[in-house]
Amino acid sequence: MSVGSRIKSIRKEKGLTMEEFGKLIGDVEKSSINNWEKGQNLPNRKRTKRIAELGGISVDELLGSNLNKIIGKKIYLIRKSLGLTMKEFGERIGNPVASDSIVSRWEKGVSVPNNKRLKRIAEIGEMTVEDLLSVQSNKTVEETICEIKETFTDEEIKQIIRNLI
Repeated sequence: MSVGSRIKSIRKEKGLTMEEFGKLIGDVEKSSINNWEKGQNLPNRKRTKRIAELGGISVDELLGSNLNKIIGKKIYLIRKSLGLTMKEFGERIGNPVASDSIVSRWEKGVSVPNNKRLKRIAEIGEMTVEDLLSVQSNKTVEETICEIKETFTDEEIKQIIRNLI
């Protein structure tokens, strides 16, 4: 389930319209709620925390505990496919330039770029922000398993499996 789907699920479970949900979160426009639910962008940290509270879940559960690593892997693959160093990639992001240490943090899943930078990274990678944030793909099972093994440690894979059972 995507972040947008989880946000929509929380809103629907509460029986709220987008307008009502926006007011509860903190004077958020219906169009922003709609964009979040479609996966076109993400709410800021304060709003993410409020949505998680409304849903009775943690921020990690709302965002998907490993979503940052998956986004980081996609950023890494975009950068490597273009043959760019972290510094060169950061310069392509635009104003302000992302330092190589920030790009490294994104690629490791320690942090996620803000919405403006996510949009620019998606453009650089010739994809939509939704594709960049999505964990679904048309890959074969074998390709998906290989990507999972490259992204997560054995212990993290075991934890994910335990959480699914």
